[in-house]
Amino acid sequence: MKKHRYICLLVSFIMIILCSQTAFAAFKNTELISGGIQYFYYPETKSMEIYQTRSGHGETYLYAESPFKDCGVETATIGDGVLKIGHNLFRDCKTLKSVTIGDDTTYLNQTVFKGCTALKDVTLGNGLTECVYGTFQGCRSLTSISLPDSLIKMGSYDLADCTSLKTVKLPKNLTIIPHGLCENDTYLTKVTFPEKLEVIKNQAFYHCSKLTGDIVLPSTLKEINSLAFRDCTSLKSITLPNSVETVSQNAFKGITDRIYLDCLSGYRVMDDTSYSNAGNPKYLKEMKIAEIDDINYTGGTVEPKISISIVNQMNGKTVKQLTEDKDYTVTYLNNDKAGTATADITYIGDYADYAGDVNSIDFELLGKSVERLTINPIPDQVYTGKLITPIPDIWDLN
Repeated sequence: MKKHRYICLLVSFIMIILCSQTAFAAFKNTELISGGIQYFYYPETKSMEIYQTRSGHGETYLYAESPFKDCGVETATIGDGVLKIGHNLFRDCKTLKSVTIGDDTTYLNQTVFKGCTALKDVTLGNGLTECVYGTFQGCRSLTSISLPDSLIKMGSYDLADCTSLKTVKLPKNLTIIPHGLCENDTYLTKVTFPEKLEVIKNQAFYHCSKLTGDIVLPSTLKEINSLAFRDCTSLKSITLPNSVETVSQNAFKGITDRIYLDCLSGYRVMDDTSYSNAGNPKYLKEMKIAEIDDINYTGGTVEPKISISIVNQMNGKTVKQLTEDKDYTVTYLNNDKAGTATADITYIGDYADYAGDVNSIDFELLGKSVERLTINPIPDQVYTGKLITPIPDIWDLN
């Protein structure tokens, strides 16, 4: 009988613990849980504060579903001592509108705010280093988010299905944009890409149909996976740096005519087959030789200054001015008489491997106009039986 009583007490105690993890809305101040973290919920303001009140690991529980799903909380502040947030903490909390996470928090486990459809204001602390998976997936009221530069790892679908999201600032130290990061963000118009980006995973921006403007991807980028920008139909262009080594199948399906490779036309920085699925991108940069005005030929050899630059085909702006005898040399042909002369270009130094067709330029050497010449009349000559060859008297009135 006593044993049975102990068993009943043990079961009751377990039920109390379980209920305390699934019905925090019934408490103003909740019970202390593992990690030394305590939840403070204030029904009158529909706000919640979470912070560490005693020594512990600084980690919240891992929940099968959010204990705050139906409690009506609208504002949450995660403060001092909370180092890691377990998965599903606020998942599907439909009333949650605002979240502030302090600098102590370094880690967000999977789907912490997934399905918080009213969530609009998010402030993330400068200590955050990792988000695991689906962190803000389906937060349909979220319109913009700025991720701290401390964040170096993000999870798949962290910002997916955020159908009101318009602008995203990714952290500058992020090297990998994960699978499906912004998939189906149909109102997304602007993304600030990381400075050190190396890989864009599958479907990262799939069906971001309002993503617009001219995207220039950073010079550190090496790999773009399949469907990464598929159906981004509003984009004007995407410029790929010549550091890119791999572009997977259908990475730009639906916008292949707007892909530019950021290297010199005619350069072969890699095997073209690397871009076979990118729609044969256009080369963005090209050599350009400045036009040479016609020159009045006055004798001798003529060697006009040849100016060569690298220009951006999209806007015509000069990217770099080349230097003669450092980047190229010039050989002149037919430049010692009136007519068409040619300057042949030989590229040297950093451009010795250039294989494009900007290799020469023609220019005109103009003889003097005869319109202003006059010939004085030749006086009558007395024929003496020999050939007469008077010298004409010609004057240039120019």
